Amino acid sequence: MNTTQDQISRLKSEQEDVQRRVTCLEDQQKSNKPQINYEIANCESDIAFFAERCDPATRQWLLEDFDKWFSDPGDSRAYVLLGDAGVGKSVMAVSRKLLLCQ
Repeated sequence: MNTTQDQISRLKSEQEDVQRRVTCLEDQQKSNKPQINYEIANCESDIAFFAERCDPATRQWLLEDFDKWFSDPGDSRAYVLLGDAGVGKSVMAVSRKLLLCQ
């Protein structure tokens, strides 16, 4: 009888250990889930960062062309700025907005 009670106690102890390990692993898994930072996801912080550091001389030709179009658009109802990803189209747009607000 004593051996059966010892076996039951040992099995309960092992079960408790396994449950503690499972709980620990579940907690680790929850803490490792990536958190989405929406400020970074919408790129506003990157655009503002680069707009503040953009040398005005590097975009002067574009600003002059835009000002010329804006003052007399003719038949064109939209100013289209084309370029590959990462060349600074959004930064240029924000830079123009910042210059107009000064």
